[in-house]
Amino acid sequence: MENNWKDFFKDRRKEIIFLASTGFAIFILILFVGLVYEGPGIYVPEGFIDMRGEAIDLSADIADLSNKINQSYEQISAKDRIGDYVVALSLMEENTPKREKIQSKLASLLDVLDAMAKDVEDIRPSSLKKIGKETVSTNIKMVERLIAYHNLNENLIDAIRAKLVEGSNQEIQPLIDKINDEVRFINSISQSYLLSIQQFDQLTDDNL
Repeated sequence: MENNWKDFFKDRRKEIIFLASTGFAIFILILFVGLVYEGPGIYVPEGFIDMRGEAIDLSADIADLSNKINQSYEQISAKDRIGDYVVALSLMEENTPKREKIQSKLASLLDVLDAMAKDVEDIRPSSLKKIGKETVSTNIKMVERLIAYHNLNENLIDAIRAKLVEGSNQEIQPLIDKINDEVRFINSISQSYLLSIQQFDQLTDDNL
């Protein structure tokens, strides 16, 4: 699984760099759904309207799945304290389908963002472009943190297996703490998305 994530990041690196350098608005609130939003001096290409909802849903799904996985770490910590690594490993393996869903949704999110980036230069005014560039920076951090998050999960599985099979002395709790930090960061980004939506909505409303 860890190699799959490394290969995934390697294959997507050019897209991530392209998105970061180009900039785009991830969340565009359009009052007239399905139509190009155009107020006085404001224009948002239809491509953004078509893809924004999907981008929002995918990001929310990723955060939700990460939170669900995070709920098992307290149990894993408890099993670590008493040395029950059979159950700890079982708990980790139960999360595998959720982690695979996150990987799939992350790939879809990058595809959506790539499509949105094609129309970014047509957005006006420049203040909307600025919001897009600020938001894309946050989104790239989310991609990077998600990859780190999943690599840490794989490291945790390996560490638990080593405890079980080899009697390894590697500590489990520091890995769990790092994973929890990544989940908190993902949740923070989710809140930043909501703030970006509110800022864009306010900007468009003021120019109606």
